Amino acid sequence: MKKSEFRTNYKILRKKLSSKEIDDLSLQIANSVLKLPIWRYSFFHIFLTIKPLKEVQIKDFVKENNNNREFFIYVGSLHKRKNIERMLRGFKKFNSENKMDFIIVGTDMWKNQLNLDGLLNNVKFLGRKSGDQLVNWVASSSALIYVSYFEGFGLPVLEGMMSGVPVVTSNLTSMPEVGGDSVIYVDPFNEDSISQGMKKATGNNQELIEKAFNQAKKFSWDKSALEVKDLLLNSKK
Repeated sequence: MKKSEFRTNYKILRKKLSSKEIDDLSLQIANSVLKLPIWRYSFFHIFLTIKPLKEVQIKDFVKENNNNREFFIYVGSLHKRKNIERMLRGFKKFNSENKMDFIIVGTDMWKNQLNLDGLLNNVKFLGRKSGDQLVNWVASSSALIYVSYFEGFGLPVLEGMMSGVPVVTSNLTSMPEVGGDSVIYVDPFNEDSISQGMKKATGNNQELIEKAFNQAKKFSWDKSALEVKDLLLNSKK
C-alpha cells in the first residue's frame, strides 16, 4: 500500500472511531490478536490520535484551559530517570519573569521521591490524560520538553513532533535517533543548557516543525499499524 493510500484510509478510520475507541480497541487488538509488543501499539496509537491544531483552536484551548497563559508541557512518569528536578530548575531559570506555565501530564507515582522545593511556581500537575485531551494539551503547548537522561525510545518526543510543536529533548541515548535534526537538543545534566533550550523553543521554529513531520513518518509507516488499521475497520462493520 502506498503512503498516499494509507493517509486516505487513515482519515476514514479517524471518522469511524472515537478517541476512546481508538484507545480501547487498538490496545486490545494489539495485545490479544496481533500479539504486538506495547511499543508497536504505541506507534499506531500516536499515529491515529496525535495531530496539529489550527491556530484558532490553540488560542481557544489555551484561553479556556489555562487562563490564556502559554505553557510548556511534559508527558510521562515522574521517575528519577525522567530528570524532572533538573527540568523544572531549568524552567525556573527560563521563567524568571513568570510569563509561562509548565504543565506536567502523567501519574503522580514517584512524585514523593522528588525534591521539588522552590520549583513549583507556575507548574501544574494534571494527572493522566489520553485521547483528545492529551492531543489538545500537547498540540496547544509552546513546546514539549522531555529531557530524560535514559530512554529505550522516547515516545513523547514523537508525540511532540507529530503535534506540530517544538521539542526540547536530551542529546543522549535514543532521543537523537527519534528526533534526527528536527528537535532542540540539550545536555540533560546541565540546567543552563535546558533553560537555553526552552528559550530557543519560544523562537521561530517553523523549519524544525516541518522537518519533524518528515522525521516522524520514519516511525509511523510500519506493517503492524496497517494490520491493526484493517482489524479496527472490520470491527466497526
